[in-house]
Amino acid sequence: AAAERAAAERETMRKEAIADLVAAKEAAAVAAWQAFAQVWKAAPANTRGELIITIHSAAGLRAADSTLLGRSSDPYVTVVFGDRPAQRTPTKSKTLRPSWEAILSFGACTLAEIIYGTVLLTVKDEDTGKLGEYFSRTEDDIGQVAMQLTDLKVEKEHRYTMPLSTGQVAGAKGELSFTAAFKPFPHDEQAMRTAYEATGHVVPVEGKARVPT
Repeated sequence: AAAERAAAERETMRKEAIADLVAAKEAAAVAAWQAFAQVWKAAPANTRGELIITIHSAAGLRAADSTLLGRSSDPYVTVVFGDRPAQRTPTKSKTLRPSWEAILSFGACTLAEIIYGTVLLTVKDEDTGKLGEYFSRTEDDIGQVAMQLTDLKVEKEHRYTMPLSTGQVAGAKGELSFTAAFKPFPHDEQAMRTAYEATGHVVPVEGKARVPT
């Protein structure tokens, strides 16, 4: 009987030691996850949201069309960011000083993607097909701006007025005015979990770590 009691006590102690070890591992895992999450949330580059570009206006554009009434353009702007589909403004008819106030949104990106990526804005002349555009060079590029938005901050708009470069465009002139802003989504929990698990750690579930047996 004494031997059985001693064996039972040893088994109880063994189970308690295992439970203490598991609890310690769980506590350490939870603490590590909480520390990682705190650092992640504080890092602006990890913030996910949408890039919003508002095309305001242009001035001093090159006349791309020759009509019976003189020289002018029918300008619009296309915007390309990364590998996302291009977006564009409406067309303004017969003007070299167009005003659009067009809002274009590029969603589901990180601030880091924006800062290290390139935004290409191209002012184009649309071929309206109207009688009188006898010498229109259809869908001409009037000028373009290619830049990195390195000074963009979370939830802060930044307005730019940039000269139109020639690039692949002959005779470009004028300037383009636009605003860029980054609007964050509610915190992206899944992205944070994916990044943490990529380090070889397991994200705690309901406050407890999944400790391998």
